[in-house]
Amino acid sequence: MGWSQGGGAAAFIAQNYRSYTPETQLVGIAALAPAANLGPDFTGLVLPGPTDATSAAHNAALRINVYRGFLAAYPELKAEDVLKPAGLEALRGDGVACIEHFSDVIQNNVGNVGQLDTLFQPLSEVPEVWHQHFRENTAGLVAAVAPVLVMQGTADTVINPNSTDEYVARACSFDDAVVQYTKYQGATHQTIPNVAEQEYLGWIADRFAGRPAPSNCA
Repeated sequence: MGWSQGGGAAAFIAQNYRSYTPETQLVGIAALAPAANLGPDFTGLVLPGPTDATSAAHNAALRINVYRGFLAAYPELKAEDVLKPAGLEALRGDGVACIEHFSDVIQNNVGNVGQLDTLFQPLSEVPEVWHQHFRENTAGLVAAVAPVLVMQGTADTVINPNSTDEYVARACSFDDAVVQYTKYQGATHQTIPNVAEQEYLGWIADRFAGRPAPSNCA
């Protein structure tokens, strides 16, 4: 089971664990508010989700953090292709600050004055090689080989509920897909692990007990 970034990792484990740990007997994965829709999210193709006063700055911090990871994973990528000078300065700060402090710095420096766009190159100008890697790191483009449980709060300002909808739609598009998707009305990114606890504990127990996994794929 994973939450947020860990939820995205769990979604990938459901797809590809056999390629690196074939001896594992995986009975299912549970994902809470998973970061599983990177390609559409970073191409600006997802409908806006819930927001609050600081969510834009927080998501900007997360976006820079993802860029930093991609720059480490793919040496051919160039930071200046996705970040403006202010964003390159922020990228250096991302290397030494925890994410919450980093998002506060962004809020205080550019978020409060409506200048978050000074950090990022326009999406239309981001080279295709970046988008290619975004797609490669998008879950649900390959069929899961284990049952999946996805839980998402409708008031989440970190993981856009519309993004999770898109991931689930992809995951459900394969023949014999076993995906159970539950939305929790009013739950936030911070509260979803608590409000969904009864569901995922029961679901996990059922998987280890060998009971058939539920699915509400349309």
